[in-house]
Amino acid sequence: MRTSTSEPLQARRAGEQRELTYPKSSYPLPLDDFLRQRTLRGSAVIEIEEHTLQLSHLDRAMYPNDRITKGQLVRYYSDISEYLLQYLLDRPLMFWRYPEGIGKEKPIARTLGVREVPYFVNTVPLKTDNGGLIEYAIANDLAPLLYLVDLGAIELFPWHSRNTTLDRPDWIVLELCPTRGNFRMVRQAALAVRRILE
Repeated sequence: MRTSTSEPLQARRAGEQRELTYPKSSYPLPLDDFLRQRTLRGSAVIEIEEHTLQLSHLDRAMYPNDRITKGQLVRYYSDISEYLLQYLLDRPLMFWRYPEGIGKEKPIARTLGVREVPYFVNTVPLKTDNGGLIEYAIANDLAPLLYLVDLGAIELFPWHSRNTTLDRPDWIVLELCPTRGNFRMVRQAALAVRRILE
């Protein structure tokens, strides 16, 4: 686990936070209709699973060198959500936020970093070793996942345990990072780990 937490507190339930309101001129567009658009630009208010979500700066270059926009990331995460969400289910999330796109400073965001969180984004407050509290997001459904993408959270790091069993991780990740671009050593290490685990 990449976090220094010790004592779980009760997770907030949907509905305890007030629903954010949007201008009367903004009409929610069903997600499928929104994604049918050839290019996703500007801002939009969309409806996902009976939730209303405001998306902004959809034409912002999140990967400037590859010309990938936030709108394209929203489409990508929507497309892979069927596969991704099963790995995020009930897991507190840490994430890198890139509000202005890749290449800018990237402080790790344990908390959402916004004053108001939509009611459909569940969070779990956890005590740190020094007695403080960190509020972690949980993305069990597409609406909270796309909310995080809209915040610029591109890299997601789910805990290895679920919010109801924080002291019992149910998977392990072995991260093999090459030094000085020597990927041959990474391949050798991966094969060695495979032999040991088999």
